[in-house]
Amino acid sequence: PPLPPPLPPDLAIEKAQTQLDCVPGGLCTFTIWLTNRGPGVWVGIPQIVDVLPPGAIAVNASPPWVCTPVGNEVICVHPPTVLNPGESIPLTLTIQLPPDFVPGTLNC
Repeated sequence: PPLPPPLPPDLAIEKAQTQLDCVPGGLCTFTIWLTNRGPGVWVGIPQIVDVLPPGAIAVNASPPWVCTPVGNEVICVHPPTVLNPGESIPLTLTIQLPPDFVPGTLNC
């Protein structure tokens, strides 16, 4: 009999603000984790798309991630990788908030 197909991976994205206070006009840093929850292995080129608050600008990303702003989003791409079940790769993203930023804005 043929072998059963391999079990698929289950990828999840989690985002957390990593600095205490983000103020209007200032910088704000987030960490976004891409995690393979299993049960299968994931192989590919990771890509994360994050929606920024209106008027915010992405200013820095942790290597080896490369991020490109597109409208109100930032598209971040990582070199090819293998994620075994339970493994994660972090992306630390710093954005410049607009001067009229209102704390508590969605996705910030």
